[in-house]
Parts: sequence; C-alpha cells; structure tokens
Amino acid sequence: FIRFVWTDILYIEAMQNYVKIYLKDKVYLVHQTMHVTADMLPDKAFFRIHKSFLVNLSHIEKISGGRVYVNGTELPLSKYRREELFKTVVSRNLLSR
Repeated sequence: FIRFVWTDILYIEAMQNYVKIYLKDKVYLVHQTMHVTADMLPDKAFFRIHKSFLVNLSHIEKISGGRVYVNGTELPLSKYRREELFKTVVSRNLLSR
C-alpha cells in the first residue's frame, strides 16, 4: 500500500485496470481504474484532459494546440475537453489572485 500527497502528483495515465501515477522523481503502477483514482482526488485540483490522462492543474506548464505540457512531458488534449480546460484554468488563475 502506497500513500501519496496529491500535490506531489504531476499526472496520471490510465492503462486498462491500472494507472501510472507520475511524480517528479518516480512513477508508480497501481492496480486501480482511472475512475476510482479520480474519485479519490480533489475535483478542483485535477482535470481529465483525455480519456487516458488526468493532470494536476497546478503542474501545467503550457497548453499549446492539442497538447498539455507537464514537467516537460507532452500529453494529448482531447478536442472535446479543450474549451472546458481553458475555462477551468482561467477561472482558477483569477480566483487565486
């Protein structure tokens, strides 16, 4: 059993009944679905950018075209989630000021 501080999570990748949890210096493979994992995390801090990727909003470096960059890694952004991501990031940045 491994415990994570959710603020340390950069992003999570779904792989059928497993998820890969990416931290700055480690990657963990956990036997758990993305749905179960997402339910355990705070909604306001994480965003599902693609059916296979959930990102920690505070670790997004850049959004360009159909890509999201987290810790130098390029992740796919679903065209169906793009507008909602922009609204979420903009409203989050305005509220944190």
